[in-house]
Amino acid sequence: YLFLADTPFGEVKLGELPAWISRREKGPRQFLGLCSRAFWRWQMKYIHPRKANMAPIWQLCAGGMILFYSLNYQRLRGHRNYVYH
Repeated sequence: YLFLADTPFGEVKLGELPAWISRREKGPRQFLGLCSRAFWRWQMKYIHPRKANMAPIWQLCAGGMILFYSLNYQRLRGHRNYVYH
């Protein structure tokens, strides 16, 4: 079988993006593979280096704050116009 390798995401032009996305396989297995690769790259960049710094801790804190804000948004929305006396 002879096939041409597809264009890497970093080399895709903005006008070619919809066609590039339509050529991707979409499904739960591919999504889990995407998440696994992203987590592995994050670990290799921030967790496993010899001289790691505080960046992964701050990233996890920021991610947790965004997650819990989005989970509690319905309850926090009612306090938007509340005037404290």
